[in-house]
This record gives sequence, structure tokens and C-alpha cells, in this order.
Amino acid sequence: MDNAFVVPPHQERWIRLPTKTGEREANTGLSRPCLYELINAGKIKSASLKKKGTLKGVRLIWLPSLL
Repeated sequence: MDNAFVVPPHQERWIRLPTKTGEREANTGLSRPCLYELINAGKIKSASLKKKGTLKGVRLIWLPSLL
């Protein structure tokens, strides 16, 4: 088994996108627009949490899909 892609248990978590354009994600250094490009291309796993009937929510990314 190749251990190159094993993610330590403390890194198996959901993280928020940077809240402002120009900020970078702390674990990877990727910008918000870059992360949305990866989400739209299906390269990373994400989820949007919002209340039923609302337009705005919180976008989360599964950290192991970024690493």
C-alpha cells in the first residue's frame, strides 16, 4: 500500500472557504476563486450548509480532498 496519500486523522475535517476575496486558505495557500474553480471542476469535495428557503449559506470543503 502506498502511504503517500494517507491523511492524518487530525486533518480529516471540513474547513470553511476564505471569507474575503484576496485571503488564502491556511492549509494550501489557495485563493477563494481558485477553490471555487476546483469545486466547479469536481476536483475537490464541498458542501453548502444553509437553512431551507435562504439564499446564503456556508461553503465547506473536505480538507483531505485538497491535500
